[in-house]
Amino acid sequence: HSSRQTSAMQQHLVNKRPSQAMRPSAKAVVHVGARPKFVVVAQQLTQHLVAGLAALALSACPADAVDLVAAQAKFNVACIGCHQGGGNVLAAGASLFPEDLQRNGMNDEESLYQIIYKGKGKMPGYGIDCAPRGQCTFAARLSDNEIKDLSSYVLERAAAGWK
Repeated sequence: HSSRQTSAMQQHLVNKRPSQAMRPSAKAVVHVGARPKFVVVAQQLTQHLVAGLAALALSACPADAVDLVAAQAKFNVACIGCHQGGGNVLAAGASLFPEDLQRNGMNDEESLYQIIYKGKGKMPGYGIDCAPRGQCTFAARLSDNEIKDLSSYVLERAAAGWK
């Protein structure tokens, strides 16, 4: 724009009411420094959008979120010997399929947490403070969060039919 056109546009905006001056117009481009105002506004909106997305990303991944990848790795080390594919090589009626989990009262995270932590029957416990010693694994013990993640993993895989 020439300086005469810019001056005429600025005068036109000054004469309008504030609500009209704030509306975008194809004819009126207000310059802020060397940049048009819409560029400044776009940059500000972009900054707010980026900040909002960063906050959303952080809130979507809380520190206590279930880590199913890590849980699968733990399952493949600690559980798969007896529970490959969701089955149970020692007790046919105690598989990790939904029907058996339901029948045995193990169809929620808390019940699974308790049996993984303390063990039951032929299944050893994996909790840090598992007792009595003969009921617990002689292998490395699992943290509370690892057991919680395993409980979630088992329920997630059961819901998917262990496929």
